[in-house]
Amino acid sequence: MIALDQLTYEQFERHGLDLLERELGVDGLARFLRSNRSGPGAYTRDRDEWLKYSTLDQIKESIRKNRPHSGRLRSGETPSSRQYFGACAAIGKLF
Repeated sequence: MIALDQLTYEQFERHGLDLLERELGVDGLARFLRSNRSGPGAYTRDRDEWLKYSTLDQIKESIRKNRPHSGRLRSGETPSSRQYFGACAAIGKLF
């Protein structure tokens, strides 16, 4: 295997798609590609317009209300590997 930094853009993209297909399966890969494609519009400009009159507290409350799960463990519950690695990834983005 060639080092990732030595792959051409096309080779790198193919390698990434192969990894996604291996981990997610064909259906999961298709879902990932649909959810991450570029769409019409200018998200940053639109977001600024949507949030123009919102306070930070209102934004945080909206996030809390719209989360499917709080992410907190109940008494006696142990974290799954998905929760653990998700938390690690979130923490990593902070630094």
